[in-house]
Amino acid sequence: MNDEKVSIIIPVYNGEKYIDGCLKSVVGQTYKNIEIIVINDGSIDDSLALINKYKKIDDRIIVIDKENEGVSVARNKAIDMSTAKWIMFVDVDDKLEQDAVENLMSNIEKDTDIIISKIYLVSDNNKEEFKCAYSEKKIFQDEEKKELIQAIFYDNYKEKISNNSNIFAKLYSKDLLTRNKIKFKEGMKYGEDVMFNLISFQNSKKIIFINSFTYNYILNYESVTQKYDNNIIAHYTKMLLELREYLTRHDLYKQFKNEYQYFVLRQINKFCRLYFFRKENKKTYQELKREFLSLIDMDPYYTAVYKEKINFLSIQRRVLLMLLKMKNFFILKQIYNKII
Repeated sequence: MNDEKVSIIIPVYNGEKYIDGCLKSVVGQTYKNIEIIVINDGSIDDSLALINKYKKIDDRIIVIDKENEGVSVARNKAIDMSTAKWIMFVDVDDKLEQDAVENLMSNIEKDTDIIISKIYLVSDNNKEEFKCAYSEKKIFQDEEKKELIQAIFYDNYKEKISNNSNIFAKLYSKDLLTRNKIKFKEGMKYGEDVMFNLISFQNSKKIIFINSFTYNYILNYESVTQKYDNNIIAHYTKMLLELREYLTRHDLYKQFKNEYQYFVLRQINKFCRLYFFRKENKKTYQELKREFLSLIDMDPYYTAVYKEKINFLSIQRRVLLMLLKMKNFFILKQIYNKII
């Protein structure tokens, strides 16, 4: 089996509740040739003290203590200082399966740039398999990569579900990242994984999917992607526009136009869940309605709602799109108040 070194990168911001579980799962890997780069991104709780406690026990742990600059800056610093040939990312509120690295490394072949594996979803100690498109090992090269890129944008692509929009349960060749100068977009609060994977997949020689579970994704309702955020629309709009600019600049927009518009529609759904219809939002009904109608009259949202025919929509997405076209804010509010 391949015995090359692997860097496991863990950014931490106020993660004291999760550090013990996360680091136990990492230091206990059956594959031993690892370096564990933990970046304390300006935590104001006891995260740093807990990280340093583990560092005293395991000298494979490298600690970076820095001011808070966001997860993208933290991961980029760790990539730069990595001394390994392979890189994987773990969030502090998640855990690895004990043989995660071993499973990933044992499937490396010539010209491999990325290995993708499966994940478990964990909630209140209940563990279930995240539905996946494939049930056996599969290799993607050249035009075959298009399917993987499509899956980045969809949550349900032709009844196939994948975790391609995030960076977890994957192994990346550091050479891939270095030769293509692939970094996380700094200043991007949401969607940095999407951009990172799009660029990485597009530039890979060979991507291998393996039918093994390596990652436990803990459903954390306190995470930044689940909380009310007064600035969520501005953050996601910036990401969507940069994503479209990248696709256009690399002559990919026409090829993935439908996927992009579907992805835009997904973000409108997110705005409804995390902003417009959250009890934390104290704006009046009329204020929110005006803001909502203004939103769907601007790009990139206007094009997704009114101009493009989006394929592969689930029933729920079709209902959302119909109500958006009708500008029926009242019915949307009734629906989301029952969901949230």
